[in-house]
Amino acid sequence: MPRIERFFAGTAVNDWTSGAFGGGSEAFAASGGTPSSYSGYEVATFTGSSSFTVSAGAGVVDIFIVGGGGGGGTAGGNEPGGGAGAGGALAIAGMAVSSTGGPAGNGVYPVVVGAGGAEGNPSYSPGSPGGAPTATINPASPGGLSSFGGIVVVGGGRGGNGNTGTQGGKDPSITSGGVNVMGWGGGGGSGGGGSSSAMSPGTAASVNKCGGGTGVQPLGNPGGKAQWQYCAGGGGGWGAAGADAIASDPSSSNFPPYRSRPGAAGGAGNTNNYQTGSNQTYAGGGGGGGSMAQWPQTPRPTGQGVGGSGGGGTGGHGNANYPWEALVAATPGTANTGGGGGGHGYDRGGVPGSPTTTHATGGVGGSGIVIVRWAV
Repeated sequence: MPRIERFFAGTAVNDWTSGAFGGGSEAFAASGGTPSSYSGYEVATFTGSSSFTVSAGAGVVDIFIVGGGGGGGTAGGNEPGGGAGAGGALAIAGMAVSSTGGPAGNGVYPVVVGAGGAEGNPSYSPGSPGGAPTATINPASPGGLSSFGGIVVVGGGRGGNGNTGTQGGKDPSITSGGVNVMGWGGGGGSGGGGSSSAMSPGTAASVNKCGGGTGVQPLGNPGGKAQWQYCAGGGGGWGAAGADAIASDPSSSNFPPYRSRPGAAGGAGNTNNYQTGSNQTYAGGGGGGGSMAQWPQTPRPTGQGVGGSGGGGTGGHGNANYPWEALVAATPGTANTGGGGGGHGYDRGGVPGSPTTTHATGGVGGSGIVIVRWAV
């Protein structure tokens, strides 16, 4: 029998069995997103909505999906805003895809990348002559959902908004049994942190109305609750729940009038290595906002709730009307990590004699991400 090389010089024998000459299976080919590669893998990274297209053959891919982080809550008078929950996160190994697969059977797998939730913010209207302006607390928004080929991962819950009655207004969007629930953190992939309300500190009514939102496990974890006045819980992260907030010093000698209360930390995120082969951290919860000290206090409690690892925003702190209290803005969740936005600190915008043009807002949530990799 003549040797193959005589007729196809320079062609390997395995080309015949692999299908390169029309036999066997069709070679896998796919595209979409931002392409990259590392040892043994091709990668498509999506930071915006698009599609992953298998143009030839069939293969197996690993998928990582993160929803958008929730928006941080805003302060209402003395009550700081809760940190927002991280977007849900889901890794799927070994998913079969093909040029005849996808929702429409044409090899196209739609990809949606969730936006970060909008931050909470107050709006003010003039009050009665000599009185405080009327404040309305506009609630933050949850993060947007992300998806791949119809597999949906929800966004993070919003941070709870602070409330002190006439100074802070109420969150108009959430009620429970007809009663306004002022500081409840929203549910989501990870729940948003709760914020305190103008109730007696430490009472069951206060704690029950200032809880963190529930997370959707295993996509995320719950947000922390506010257990005292002038406190705000941290948003839940992919790897851990948000921390509960308690008064820094609830002793009778220092509570009130000293109202400086640290915001609680956001829950930690978790890691995934699909994009580069090395672990990267995603979906950290936002830190709760800190309250203020109406009079100078020594030692100074740390005011800002730290954001969770994986893109969680840091809570705000302070007040522009008191020289000993620097106004520190909340920070947003990091883009394309699904991190929750930080909650904002104490806001004096609704108090007589204070500026109504400067007021506190929470941090915007970080957008999500979708990553697809396949072996080569």
